[in-house]
Amino acid sequence: DGDNRVIATGGDDTMLKLWDLRLGGGAPRPVGKVPRGAGVTCIVEPPGLPHLLVVGSYDGCGGVFDRRRLVREPLGELREPLGGGAWRVRSVGLPEGSGGGEGGLVFLVAAMQGGAAVVTMDRGTAAMATSLTFHTPDETSDGDRTLVYDVVPLNAGRAEGGDWCLDVATTSFYPQKLRRWRVAVPNA
Repeated sequence: DGDNRVIATGGDDTMLKLWDLRLGGGAPRPVGKVPRGAGVTCIVEPPGLPHLLVVGSYDGCGGVFDRRRLVREPLGELREPLGGGAWRVRSVGLPEGSGGGEGGLVFLVAAMQGGAAVVTMDRGTAAMATSLTFHTPDETSDGDRTLVYDVVPLNAGRAEGGDWCLDVATTSFYPQKLRRWRVAVPNA
């Protein structure tokens, strides 16, 4: 949370766990936990929504959870896996009204063997959708040995047609390469 009293963790045990650091008395115990379909690889708090957690896992399915009431079923979830584990999720800061549709958020996801993806989330419903994938094995000379482990937004701007786009960087594991991409921002 905003004052760092409640933290979220995840790991190969497939559990998303919340810990309240205000509780003392010996060994820490989780105050909430939810099993996922595979190991939890990353947890991100969407900007302006400190009660929500966007969670990635090895099965490539992202989920949105409310830390105030942690229940088994996510508020929102990617309906189709990304084709690889969601190793890293990064929230993209865009100028007001530039992307994600009305009330939406944009995330970049490093999806290991699935490449990288642009994912949107509706602020009101927490519905998630993949709008674009890139840095996939068929787009590189590395074939199926490409494992994308990170994706970082560099800057946002308008393309010649007036649509919003992002310059992003991706890193891959086996070929150990850094690549730069220009990708369209959905619902701009």
